[in-house]
Amino acid sequence: MYTAVMFITLIHLFSLTIWIIYKKIQLEIKINNNNEEFTYCKLPKSIIINNFLNFSVIAASSLLSYFIRNVKKEFKENLSMPVYIYFVVNILVFITDQENEISIKVKDLIQSMGSIL
Repeated sequence: MYTAVMFITLIHLFSLTIWIIYKKIQLEIKINNNNEEFTYCKLPKSIIINNFLNFSVIAASSLLSYFIRNVKKEFKENLSMPVYIYFVVNILVFITDQENEISIKVKDLIQSMGSIL
């Protein structure tokens, strides 16, 4: 299990390193609804690969939760709620990151709530 987590972490770190070396991460100055300036971090299109990796981990976790549903109660953990919460939060973060018209405060709120949950 730790090997899988380390592998996923290394893939994300490798992607980030490549983006930094080739200067693919762009900073944009934007203005919110209150006419306040803020800096927006625009990631490259290859973020789709990382998002696909994250969603495949969610799918594998969901399948694992489904397959162990008949195991005795003392041998299993309730994995369904954390997986579903993680899935919903990731979908919301993905949608809000793609949408340009959503306020930065709403984006920050969704990402903060996702971290807390």
